[in-house]
Amino acid sequence: LIEPFIPDFIKENLSVKWKEIILATSFAGLALIIPFLVSLKISAGRKLAETRLRESEEWFRALFENLPLSIHIKDRQGHYLLANKAYLVRTGKSLDEIKGKTVFDFFPEDVANAFTALDSEVLDSRQTIIREVDLPTPSKGLRHILVTKFPIFGPDGAPEAVGSINFDTTDQKRAEEAVNKSEARLTEIFNIAPEAVITIDRDMNIQLFNQGAERIFGYGADEVLGQPLDMLIPERSRKVHQKHIDGFDNSGDVYRLMDQRTEIAGLRKDGTEFPASASVSKLEIGGEKIFTVMMHDITERKHAQVIMMDAKREAETANRAKSEFLAAMSHEFRTPLNAILGFADILSHQYFGPIDDKYKEYAEDIHASGEHLLTLVTEILDLSTIEAGKQSLVKEKLSTMEIVGECERIIEEKARSLGIDLITKVPRDLPPLFADRQAIKQILLNLLSNAVKFTPEGGKITVSVKASKKNTTLKVADTGKGIPSEKIPKLTDPFTRADSDPYLTEKGWGLGLTITKSLVELHDGTLDIQSKVGKGTTVTVTMPNAEA
Repeated sequence: LIEPFIPDFIKENLSVKWKEIILATSFAGLALIIPFLVSLKISAGRKLAETRLRESEEWFRALFENLPLSIHIKDRQGHYLLANKAYLVRTGKSLDEIKGKTVFDFFPEDVANAFTALDSEVLDSRQTIIREVDLPTPSKGLRHILVTKFPIFGPDGAPEAVGSINFDTTDQKRAEEAVNKSEARLTEIFNIAPEAVITIDRDMNIQLFNQGAERIFGYGADEVLGQPLDMLIPERSRKVHQKHIDGFDNSGDVYRLMDQRTEIAGLRKDGTEFPASASVSKLEIGGEKIFTVMMHDITERKHAQVIMMDAKREAETANRAKSEFLAAMSHEFRTPLNAILGFADILSHQYFGPIDDKYKEYAEDIHASGEHLLTLVTEILDLSTIEAGKQSLVKEKLSTMEIVGECERIIEEKARSLGIDLITKVPRDLPPLFADRQAIKQILLNLLSNAVKFTPEGGKITVSVKASKKNTTLKVADTGKGIPSEKIPKLTDPFTRADSDPYLTEKGWGLGLTITKSLVELHDGTLDIQSKVGKGTTVTVTMPNAEA
């Protein structure tokens, strides 16, 4: 009966025979001991309650001091009663410095008035309120504070203090603003993009539809959102689109340009189709895959390509007809020209008897004119052969010194007769050229002939050669009157002649440099012309050496 009333510490300290002692007492003794035991039980309960209260206070104090939120308590008159460590750190004050003070002692008047108004609202309404407050600070600028204020009630049930929990949301606000700005920029880009930008889910249903897509397809966004992508694709192309999406989804790619070898088409609201180029990208959000398809209407580009191909075919046809005409004309001219040259030679040499000197002079003029005309015809034939792609090269290893020597012997007599000094500078240890012998000789002879034509009496022509492991560079420099710099780029154009001295003294088609450049390029070489008026002209040809 009395065992429940006996405190544990008594049970622990008494002998194990305490039950026997109690049973041996009389009812009168029992009546005396029960109140004593009850008082012991009450005293033990009070001590336990006090211990638990003290533990609760310690827990509350630890929580209050270590919360990262700023917390403080003020009385009804606005005087600080208590503040945690976070609040004191933020304000830079100690608890002793703020106790008994008000917000007017620490904040600007307008801020203090705002906080006081919130405290009054809590006391009047007896309700917890949450407000956002902009708090200016001297060093960190404007701070955004989320303030939670709550009433603290006294024994009589009336609010006797106001508690405040402050959370600094500045960084969060700035992050949200940055995200909002970024989203706004992306939205603007999304809408102003000229291409159709369409976002679909894995089931191929449309999620986003930009203004470019509205313009291209003719649908409003509200008409297509949630609808299958197939409504924008001709039936014959749907399998191709689905194949691209599936292949892309199963790959590790995040972006892919759709195969341009397969025609991709779009379907407008009015039922018309248009050719398109397309790309697709993917993004996984929360385990869900989102695909973005970008389509571009290439109708105008296709039309331009058709026009360009037609123009190219027409140009090729015209160029082929021109080359064929020039070749035919050249061959037709050569036969009568050879006869004219032959008869003029017979007359000028008087093979069938003497003739009058005047007739002999005419015959020599006829022969000279015929040779000049034959040269022009030969140039035209050479050019038409090259342009038609019929010029075949027989490449072999050639001695540069030997080629220069042969060309020098051909041209030196003419140079000497005009009072021009011809100088060659060719090292003996040059590596061989890998080139067509006849073409290389024609290149060098054309350059030397031009130099002789345009170098005045008493001038000088220099042929020099240098070589590296890969290339051989050949230069022909003269001391002629030179060419204005603006005329140089046109010198290698067919049927173009410079309109400055000394070219006005020469007659011809102006094909020599054109043919030379074409032959050089057939050898994967380059031709460069440098000239100064009154100083002369230097033509540089760079050719590859013999293959290893």
